[in-house]
Amino acid sequence: MAAPPSLSRSVITILLLLNLAFRLGAALQPIEHVDSIAFPDDTYLCLSISRSIAEGNGPSYSGEFTNGFQPLYVYLMAPAFMLFPQDDIIPIRIAVVMLSLFDTLTLLLLLSLVMAVTRAAAVPLIIAAAWIINPAGITTAINGMETSVASFMLLMMLWVYHRFTAAGDPLTDRRSLLLGLVFGLGVFARIDAVMLAGALTVMIIWRSRSVPAAALRTALLIAAGAAVTYGPWFVYSWMNSGDLFPVSGKAIRFMELDRAENVLIGSTWYRHTVTSALTAIFRNNAAVLIIISVLLFPAAALLSGMRERLRVHGPMMFPLFLVAGTLYTVHVAVVLNSFATFRVIQPFSIITIVLGSSVYIPFLLYGSELGAVLRRHAMLVVPLLLFAAGLFIGYAYYIFGVWFFPRYLFPVGIVALVVAALVLDVLVRSLHGVKFRRLLFAFIILVIGGVNIGANQLPMLYTPTPEASNGYMKIGLWAKEQFREGTVIGSCQSGALGYFARQCRVVNLDGVVNKRCFEALQAGTIPAFLRSERIDYVIGWPLNMAFLSRRSDTPLMGHLSPVKDVPDIVSWSSNWVYYQVFR
Repeated sequence: MAAPPSLSRSVITILLLLNLAFRLGAALQPIEHVDSIAFPDDTYLCLSISRSIAEGNGPSYSGEFTNGFQPLYVYLMAPAFMLFPQDDIIPIRIAVVMLSLFDTLTLLLLLSLVMAVTRAAAVPLIIAAAWIINPAGITTAINGMETSVASFMLLMMLWVYHRFTAAGDPLTDRRSLLLGLVFGLGVFARIDAVMLAGALTVMIIWRSRSVPAAALRTALLIAAGAAVTYGPWFVYSWMNSGDLFPVSGKAIRFMELDRAENVLIGSTWYRHTVTSALTAIFRNNAAVLIIISVLLFPAAALLSGMRERLRVHGPMMFPLFLVAGTLYTVHVAVVLNSFATFRVIQPFSIITIVLGSSVYIPFLLYGSELGAVLRRHAMLVVPLLLFAAGLFIGYAYYIFGVWFFPRYLFPVGIVALVVAALVLDVLVRSLHGVKFRRLLFAFIILVIGGVNIGANQLPMLYTPTPEASNGYMKIGLWAKEQFREGTVIGSCQSGALGYFARQCRVVNLDGVVNKRCFEALQAGTIPAFLRSERIDYVIGWPLNMAFLSRRSDTPLMGHLSPVKDVPDIVSWSSNWVYYQVFR
């Protein structure tokens, strides 16, 4: 990949090595610490399915086919289990190192894209800093799941798309097919990449709308390319499961709707999911969103005709207008953050946002250099914003799964960084003199460092505690020592149990990787399902047991005998309990 001239290869190399060092520094901490800060239970589901593939059983869990996972990462991990079939820890180490490398390659693509759409050398440095020392980004990068691989493929989709479309020429057949191949790999990495692939394809068709035959041909070639890379998995999954989409998404939605019926109702539920989504976005991208909110208006105002138009009314009119606009954008950010945190928004805040928008948005979009830049890069900006909106709406209003929102909505941060790069580029170029540019650069770096380090999240990644209080590894290791060979265990959170307690058969009870269990949950026949699977023990949190009880046509506790709490093991402030199943 040829490096654009705004940063030298040596600088890019240093940035990439710094990124890798921050990730590996956290990833290579004691595995109990990494488990406590970064691994959801689904990490172990993914790794268990990788092990099944390595053992020649295909993508299965508890001996049954499943499509409840994102396949590219799981298949990439299978060789680790071929090399170390009897070891549980080494494949985990390989996973976090591999994911750290993918995260670093993602930064390389991000820098390449940013340098292609900006001219100021300081901008890619700022974007790199925001990526490298973001604690949410580091945690996500080493979460043992597909996120880093999927983020890399999203940037690959954007990078190839921008390279093929930036000149404005019609796509050749070869490029259309190649773009489709990359799009298919992106969807293979994570299913929601189909929204970005669709948005990018629509933009290509829109640009070719004057020649309908050419637009149709391009769309068909893109679809053909995607079918080559994603089609085999799609057909294989459908033939073995009968489902067009992963069962995991349907199971998560079902669990959340059950919770909505019994915990939060109607608008209260949607307020909960929307504020949870906003909270995840703010926490994932706090520094970048602060920078955008503070600098968006100055970036628009300083390179516009507003300075001359207001100067005739007095020398202070433009500075006052600049301050007022900046305060407005900061006000919007504060109101949204307050709504996400406290789930309350004042009517006066809504009024001020609406009134301010009617004044400032037309100004930001028209008659300013920033508006011109956004229009010039509309082929990139529009599909990115559509993708971010699609993720937000899809997860906040349909899939749900609020505990996964930081991971589900992580790609919104990529969108924020690209938009921030365009804003910063305009602002930097509007400042005359090296002194002002250095002051701006120093201010932004201080914001990034202060936000990411000041909250203590970054140091915590590298500071193992003597007794990790979160994570799932402990329950898996406990089950490995507790149960004899051939014991059948059922659990809603079955990942670590199934990964570590190999001598047992562990049955997933939330339906995420078990279609028959999902159907039993829908039908409310969990007691019959427990008997049909010949389950000996059910293990979970109290809230898991409450969920299973609600999905039972006869009282669940009439089929179970409480044993005791699992001693001295707490995950995310929840105790583990287990019950023996009556036969």
